Amino acid sequence: MPKQIALPMGDDEELDTLPHDLPDTHSDEPPRRDGAPTAPPTFHGDGEPMTFPLSSTPPPAPPLSLVREFDVSLLALSKVRGVGTKTLRALYERFPDLSQVWQTDLATLADILHGMRVKDARMIATTILDEQEVLRTEAQRTLHRFRSESISLVARHDPAFPKRLAERPDGPYWLFVEGKIEALHAPLIGIVGTRRPSPIGIQATERLTALICREGFGVVSGLAEGIDAAAHRVGLYYQAPQVGVLGTGIDIIFPASTEGIRQRIVETGGAVITEYMPGDNYSRANFVQRNRIQAALALALCPVESQEQSGTAHTVRFTEQYGRPLFGVVRGEPSPQNDMVRLLTTARHPTFDLEQRERITALIDWLRSVTPAESVPAARRQVNGRWFFQDLLRLVDDIVADVPVLPEDLAWFQAQISARVSAPEAPQQRKSKQQGRG
Repeated sequence: MPKQIALPMGDDEELDTLPHDLPDTHSDEPPRRDGAPTAPPTFHGDGEPMTFPLSSTPPPAPPLSLVREFDVSLLALSKVRGVGTKTLRALYERFPDLSQVWQTDLATLADILHGMRVKDARMIATTILDEQEVLRTEAQRTLHRFRSESISLVARHDPAFPKRLAERPDGPYWLFVEGKIEALHAPLIGIVGTRRPSPIGIQATERLTALICREGFGVVSGLAEGIDAAAHRVGLYYQAPQVGVLGTGIDIIFPASTEGIRQRIVETGGAVITEYMPGDNYSRANFVQRNRIQAALALALCPVESQEQSGTAHTVRFTEQYGRPLFGVVRGEPSPQNDMVRLLTTARHPTFDLEQRERITALIDWLRSVTPAESVPAARRQVNGRWFFQDLLRLVDDIVADVPVLPEDLAWFQAQISARVSAPEAPQQRKSKQQGRG
């Protein structure tokens, strides 16, 4: 299935300034059947915004033989006009084996939908029963395309569903997974932050990611620009387990600038996941709700840099609600725009200065102390130097395409690299020398 680029509704930084109690405005209007991106969601279908959770008790597990049938039924029902995420979740609570929907008589199904406060319940029930063959055939075609693109559907009743999400009453009932489901069970640390970071924020993110990946942990984020993208870029150098959580359908690319990172995450054994249906475009409320998945998957969360009123703040609140550990990092003095360090300190969460060796040691010891024993990484991980140098080569390609470079300049650069590799000098010592020459 060709992936679609989501067109922004405006400055995507606005997504960082949402009120915490904003309702999910995800529409129960289905994706267009021609494959085009849907319009920004509005209030229709169910007639009211979706809120979580719908139930505090997970639905009972159906027989494993019905898992495949569940996939077909979920996608088929999602294609009915007026059936959206809220209604699908309610139907799953009523029919953990969703195939039972097709065997329900019209009057009973209409009454069930009416009880769920679905607008035009009888008309929707009629569509479900009269068009089930068309709906199921289209769903099967979608699943066939998904298999060719390494996309799978895992439901809450499936043994492969991550325990950290299944134990949350407000967790997702299903996930679309592009890549390896196993990545969702890895020891993941959440690294999140602003889409418009300062240079200090980027440096702190890169240092933190290198440290945790070297210790055997992986990374989970919202796959946004800025802090999230910087963390995944370094995680790729270590080929660490990585998970990006989307606020759109699995076939939507947003933001477009992270498409390359997303592809490489999947190629290196990571996963990109979402609970939203194929074709679902983004909304601000969807991004708030996806933050709960990041918080639940993370063994601990670091909001590297953000303002007090931000999307990152939602992830922090979910993390606190779930009882997950929170911590902050700096490299020397934090950026003036970084409200999060002050907030973490006020709330007595630990903050570690990555310029101080003893604080780095303290960070690693702290992470291992707050990680459940069964999830502590068994071995450290080595960096894949070629992945790192490939990024440098991309920068070189960009430069030489616009700036004439003399052969002697290239020879000088090669000599500088060789000197650092053969006799590496402490970065802080090299930095001091460079400042002294300046």
